[in-house]
Amino acid sequence: MVVCMAFANAPSIPHILNEMFSGVAKIPRPGVPEPGPGQGNSSIPASVRPPWPMRKPDRRFGYDVFFNIAYDLGYDANVRVMPDGFLKRFPSREAAYAELRRLRPFPDEKLERFKHNMEPLLTNNPKGSVVFHKPTESFVLWWEK
Repeated sequence: MVVCMAFANAPSIPHILNEMFSGVAKIPRPGVPEPGPGQGNSSIPASVRPPWPMRKPDRRFGYDVFFNIAYDLGYDANVRVMPDGFLKRFPSREAAYAELRRLRPFPDEKLERFKHNMEPLLTNNPKGSVVFHKPTESFVLWWEK
């Protein structure tokens, strides 16, 4: 049996990082100038935009490609899209902030904005710990060889 698993209809890691660090830290992109008026999406600074154009999801470039390749090779492939996500437990909110801010370091004066961005992603457990959870979706594609 051959099994493949990857992101499906979900935000990519750069999009998740942009959500976490919006207004807090810049993506290091040397040599990328800020757009001028009327040039691209000037409401989003080049320093925080992903390095590719933002497009609506296109099924031609998702898990359909993997399914079609397997089909074209003569395999009777199966595919399932499943809930997935990034999940990590921390002893406290402060521990979560300290570890997660290392993904894209920023000055301490931006910490309140970072905490605000993280609010929907952190949940308190009854025993005092904190869970970081960003839901995503993954696909599993499999066939008999």
